[in-house]
Amino acid sequence: MRRRQFLAGSAALLASTRTFGEPAQAQAAAIVIDAHCHLFNVRDMPLEGFIRKVLIPNNKELAGYFARYQGAFEVMIHTLAEVMREDAPLPPDEIALLDDIARGHRRSPTADERRRRDLAILEKVLNRIWSKQILRRMRFRDGEAANIAIQRLQMLLLQEVSPRIFDGIVHEDEIESVIASTNLADLAAALHAEGDEKTIARNLHWALLFTRYRFELADELQQRHRGRAVLLAPALVDLAKWVEDDTPAAMRNQVEAMARVSLRAKGPRVHGFVGFDPLRQAIFEKEGGSTEDDPFAVVKHAIEKNGFVGVKLYPPMGFRPANNRDLGEEFPDHVKRAVGAAPGAQFDQILDRLYAWCSENNVAVLAHATNSNAAGSGYGKRADPKFWAAVLREHPRLRLSMAHFGGFLEKGDPANLSNTWEWTVGEIFKGAPDGYAYADLSYFSEIFGNADARRATLNDLIAFRITFPNAADHLLYGTDWTMVGREQGFHGKQPYAQVVVQFLHEAGCTDAEVEKIVFKNAVRLFGLGPDQREKGTRGRLERFYAENKASAEWLKAFG
Repeated sequence: MRRRQFLAGSAALLASTRTFGEPAQAQAAAIVIDAHCHLFNVRDMPLEGFIRKVLIPNNKELAGYFARYQGAFEVMIHTLAEVMREDAPLPPDEIALLDDIARGHRRSPTADERRRRDLAILEKVLNRIWSKQILRRMRFRDGEAANIAIQRLQMLLLQEVSPRIFDGIVHEDEIESVIASTNLADLAAALHAEGDEKTIARNLHWALLFTRYRFELADELQQRHRGRAVLLAPALVDLAKWVEDDTPAAMRNQVEAMARVSLRAKGPRVHGFVGFDPLRQAIFEKEGGSTEDDPFAVVKHAIEKNGFVGVKLYPPMGFRPANNRDLGEEFPDHVKRAVGAAPGAQFDQILDRLYAWCSENNVAVLAHATNSNAAGSGYGKRADPKFWAAVLREHPRLRLSMAHFGGFLEKGDPANLSNTWEWTVGEIFKGAPDGYAYADLSYFSEIFGNADARRATLNDLIAFRITFPNAADHLLYGTDWTMVGREQGFHGKQPYAQVVVQFLHEAGCTDAEVEKIVFKNAVRLFGLGPDQREKGTRGRLERFYAENKASAEWLKAFG
């Protein structure tokens, strides 16, 4: 891409520096690489286990609701996850539909069809709650407590759309009468119509994204980018063994579905990260199984044959990027039952093997690297980038992206920026070979939070850039969509990319530095340039398209 093309498109993207309230106009030039997003549905991830063990404990707003109405939310989570699993397409369903679309036998769902599908799912959920049939599949020891939980949930749902509905009602039979007379189709429509200001409605909207086809999510994300994303790099995740919810489709099947999405004749280009879990690998090596289910073999096949650009790791599930041996027996009981009392040494060996292979083959690694989304108490600290510093001492040519930079959470009291994980990342930047260590700005919710939080984050980023002047050579743009879709501020008038770019300019970044962050750095990390044809992602992608008799002309955007 020529620099004048980038700047022509960037002029619209940067309109927010002059008229922040106005959305940017779409330009012909594609100027963004979304280096960290997600396009999975509920068939691809353990949503119920993730919500219970990770999302609620790590979110103050939801944790507060859950503490006050635990039984009600137990019912809601289980019912919603159950219905979503029934209605979300499996990987083979996606492949079949895309093949039929390519042959002209079927077409993509319309926006109206998606809305009707959403309403049908919500009504189905409400029917199961109002009929109380869900209680037969849940383990409530106390029948009376179960009925109270259901009633509280019904009242919360009704109050979400009509806050004063129970005002003045004190008798139990009157409450039950209001609940019993509810038209569930109307309630589903009202919940669906609610804006993002309401907690339950906003989270229901977010949950419904997990019932989509993966290519629908790709198209919606591209719409959010105003058509300017030249590449979406979605990450598959393998969390199931840690949250004890092994319901997702096999990773190899998820890989096949995403490979088929990559080959669509129309729509955004999609080449992402295959999920890898050292615990699943350790269980496989202990118990054996089909060769095609060997997690490491799945990774290799995804990279070599299915158009993937990298590997996704999720340390806050309970493992460190390195030095797991030092944890001794500090692992969950179910993990120790599965692979032994002190599995850390085995995790280290497995991960070291992965890093060596990725280094040798110029394969990127994307890792959650902020103290959040922990599957157990204190596990968020296992994502500390200091462990990546240790990895990079052993594997200095590893192409690494540390996700979710920019929160500056560990300043302490009194505040000291040098205590933050961002400072550790900055030191990694200073010592890394050119092109081999990055951090992404995905789920950068601080920039659309309240004014004080935004100002504090801006000052922190300015201080970071002063201390680490090469920062713009190592930062990446990413959304973390669909996960960030829960955040109220993400749904503002201006695109997320526009908000990020304005913030970067306020922090002192030049046009050239912004170009690196939203485009050029990802090209280097992923190995998309012509110099990576021999043994890198560029060559693998060209072969992927050739083997599938598809055009690779779009890769010329990278030179």
